[in-house]
Amino acid sequence: NVTNAVANGSHVIATGFLQGSLSTPDWSSQLDFLVDPEQLVHGQAMEVGFLDANLPTTGLDLLEIHISADGAPVADLSFTSAQLASAALHDRLVTIDPSLLLGSDIELQFVYRSTNASDRFRSDFVLLADLPEPAEALLVAMALAWVCLRRGRFV
Repeated sequence: NVTNAVANGSHVIATGFLQGSLSTPDWSSQLDFLVDPEQLVHGQAMEVGFLDANLPTTGLDLLEIHISADGAPVADLSFTSAQLASAALHDRLVTIDPSLLLGSDIELQFVYRSTNASDRFRSDFVLLADLPEPAEALLVAMALAWVCLRRGRFV
């Protein structure tokens, strides 16, 4: 789950929420993240985590979530009830295979259809990845700066 992934060393590199207040029965949104794969640990997967899906209890006809990396499909999720969607998106991780992270575009696309035009829904999400450790020289410089700050003076 998302909490365990963060506790085990994955770094949150993006966070956001999707919120829809419907004035028409059909609503869709697309989010694009530009990620520099050179800044990630080579060969490590990236994950999209979903948290706290808040969906109306009635009127949901369809919720679709499409995740792609540089145009290659990663996951296609489809729900026809609020109960199924809420359960499936609660603390859920979707893994993006490292072989798909050759470029820089991670795309989340949401399609929501409801018979009740006054419905609202919200879902929080995070983009997780392992990041490389800082270079040794940077760690030494940080340690030196900390020592200087502790002594109350700068070199």
